[in-house]
Amino acid sequence: MSYHIYTTDAIVLEAYPRGEAGLYFLLFTRELGVIGASAEGIRLMKSKLRYALQAYSRAGLGVVRGKEAWRIVSAMPRAALSPETRRHTVRLLSLIARLSPGERSDRDLYDFLADALKRMPLVSPEHRFVLEILSGLNICSAFGYGPSDEALARFSGFPVITHETLKLFSPFVRLSEAHIKYAITASHL
Repeated sequence: MSYHIYTTDAIVLEAYPRGEAGLYFLLFTRELGVIGASAEGIRLMKSKLRYALQAYSRAGLGVVRGKEAWRIVSAMPRAALSPETRRHTVRLLSLIARLSPGERSDRDLYDFLADALKRMPLVSPEHRFVLEILSGLNICSAFGYGPSDEALARFSGFPVITHETLKLFSPFVRLSEAHIKYAITASHL
């Protein structure tokens, strides 16, 4: 029996040991949304997938739907996590893992987040936190926890990330932080 191989870009949210040499990944994919997928033998030294699937990295994946779960059959690294932005990246990806309803494609959110993660090491250290909160606000909005405040709502439609956008958003960081905390509380997750 042949299986259809789905090809998609993905961000690795979490990884858990599975069996003797396997890992189970929680992935945020462009085409399928948040999925769980296993990769057998990935912890072996001879594994070709080993270097493409690091925690909090981006990769191009080939996945197939098995009887019970998705399986990773191919992977190509796209971008690794920048050490200076690790803290911000981990918090954003944890928010997605926490709020996501599961398998539901959201290409706009994926593209926005991939752009934010790519720009994170390029912005000044003081703007990294601003970019993290702007991204968190958009993640909450994408999963149904949009802001009711009109000032925040104008930043929650996946704005183009520029230096000017970050400067305009800076005065709303504390209000946005409170909204993100409210969204987490309201989700009961």
